[in-house]
Amino acid sequence: MKFIAATLATLSMLVSASAQADPTKTREDVRMVAPALEKYAQSTLLGDVWKRPGLSVRDRSVVTLAALIARNQTVEMAYYLNVALDNGVKPAEISEIITHLYQRRWKGAALGPRDYVLCTDEKTSIQARRRKHASLPPAPGRPVYVEHEYARLGAWAYLAAWDVHRAKLFGRCERKTGIVPFERLVAQVMRQQPYRSARRVFWIADNGSSHRGNSASNRLRAKWPNIVLVHTPVHASWLNQIEVYFSIVQRKLLTRNDFSTLADLKHQLMNFQTRYQQSAKPFEWTFTRRDLDILLAKLNKKPYRLAA
Repeated sequence: MKFIAATLATLSMLVSASAQADPTKTREDVRMVAPALEKYAQSTLLGDVWKRPGLSVRDRSVVTLAALIARNQTVEMAYYLNVALDNGVKPAEISEIITHLYQRRWKGAALGPRDYVLCTDEKTSIQARRRKHASLPPAPGRPVYVEHEYARLGAWAYLAAWDVHRAKLFGRCERKTGIVPFERLVAQVMRQQPYRSARRVFWIADNGSSHRGNSASNRLRAKWPNIVLVHTPVHASWLNQIEVYFSIVQRKLLTRNDFSTLADLKHQLMNFQTRYQQSAKPFEWTFTRRDLDILLAKLNKKPYRLAA
């Protein structure tokens, strides 16, 4: 999200440069190395396949640009930008292609097929409370009844990670948070495929003590060289998508807080995770850099006074 502005700026430069550059340069480079391949691309791909009735040439241009962006094939980008513009695709529509893929970009470049993004955090001090009397389910004309007196049975810290694009969940219960419990979660994920052999695995985390600062980045990279730890801004953990899942867990499972034992709480947390995973889909993240800029502009205009 934070790299939308850089992405669009890069796109603008590409469009401007491609408009001024010789659009046949890439073709000539290919022709010098593999003349048969260049001839095939022009006569069969652009001359035959692109003119088939299944899709218009304009739609094929949109699909081609989206694929090039997602795979970070920047060499071919300038040429196919010209083709897209010639086929009626507007610069604003090209910008939308990148905007729609903003969650698959890093430092102005598209993530590759072997790059993965995970959000992680700890939901701390989840207490297991055994009610003095059993809760009563809702009935016609009345809500659920929950006894207000309870016995404390202990608490878990629930550590979880969420694969943003694959909608995969990983989680574990620990007695307390800290560097060692957090790294057990990381190991649980990184020992599995496709993360073990991935090119890069981005871990988005807040600035909690378990994973704070460059020391955490260096510590994780020493064990898993393909990890890139990304910290959310201070006081902005709401940008972390795992918080969306934690909210679901709180509303669907934990609000009543009526568990017979501490082991029962752990069992239900893990069962809920498994059940949620069966129907999970990537979250539709709609808050963009532009939304953030608008919000900050509103806040800057509003005068603030210190409380008395």
